[in-house]
Amino acid sequence: MALIEGTNRSELLIGTDEGDDIFLYGGNDTVRGLGGNDGLWSSSGNDLFIGGEGRDRIDYRNDPAGILFDFRTGQAIDGWGNTDRFQTVERVVGSRFDDRLFGNGADNSFSGERGDDLINGGGGEDFIWFGRTANAVVVDLGNGTARGEGNDTLVSIEHMGGSNFADRLTGSDSDNWISPDQFGDIYTPNYRRGGADTVDGGGGFDTVSYWNSLAAVTVNLALGTGRDGAGNTDRLRNVEAVEGSTFNDRLTGDTRGNLLAGIEGRDRLIGGRGRDTLEGGEGNDRFVFLERTDTGNVITDFATGDRIEIGVAGFGGGLVRGALAAESFAARAFAGDADDRFLYRQSDGKLWFDVNGNATGGRTLIVDLADGTALTAADFVLI
Repeated sequence: MALIEGTNRSELLIGTDEGDDIFLYGGNDTVRGLGGNDGLWSSSGNDLFIGGEGRDRIDYRNDPAGILFDFRTGQAIDGWGNTDRFQTVERVVGSRFDDRLFGNGADNSFSGERGDDLINGGGGEDFIWFGRTANAVVVDLGNGTARGEGNDTLVSIEHMGGSNFADRLTGSDSDNWISPDQFGDIYTPNYRRGGADTVDGGGGFDTVSYWNSLAAVTVNLALGTGRDGAGNTDRLRNVEAVEGSTFNDRLTGDTRGNLLAGIEGRDRLIGGRGRDTLEGGEGNDRFVFLERTDTGNVITDFATGDRIEIGVAGFGGGLVRGALAAESFAARAFAGDADDRFLYRQSDGKLWFDVNGNATGGRTLIVDLADGTALTAADFVLI
């Protein structure tokens, strides 16, 4: 990563293949970010910004007045009244004043900063970030409002990231991605305080994400709570999916069909009732099933070192806590004798539980793994 600074003359500034910060100080400049996620900082002058590869942003925080920025036309009026042009730029950070920011048909990312801003995402799936606000924000994507450091108007915004404080984040009827305590993507410090947030996904299939947490998280959709990495407890409502952190998380679903994604670390994923999709990510993960009525689930990435935990009280069938006996596991679709309890067909990854062995009527499909996944009795833990 490089820090590149211009002068008050018109010049060509070229970045590196990594994420650079390129600052302008006047003149009619041309800026080429090249590779990486670059920050291209505005100054007076009629400038041309070419982001290049990566997710690049133009940053107007130092401008002396509000800006007009339009992804549709590839042009912006900066805080000095000059006209900027831009290409291959995905993100914009507004000024400290009243801005007007417009998206196009792509997936755009906005940070309005201070002031009473109008932000219209247009088509695509667009993000708004509040990572640098000095206080909590109240955001309602359904009503198109955001209050905190100004009163913003939001149009066609589908996803959002909160502040470092106790926010109230409400989604819309779209499928929203909501990240409490968001202090990343555009800005990536190594410390944040978090905050006890309220997240309401609204309609649609909504995701709460703790991917940038600095410690493990515990999320329980059935209880409507999420304990973040800073030790604060978020309140969750109308949320169907959870992304964990890079640490050892515990993610629990509810009675709906949930998506639980551990990302990294040694995670424990408990789907609960409903047809759930469980993604452990990197690390040795535990996939937990407590009742045999918890059927039709999917594990996307079961691998060596992962384990399937089975609740003996909810499954019955004479199971006893501890390791699964080898004779209770059979690599076939139907029980061959009275001892068979877990039946696995490797070709299509289907795992059944048979409560009464080779007697009739006891087989239930518990989970579907990826086709060809290897599975043995040693991969089970009875709890």
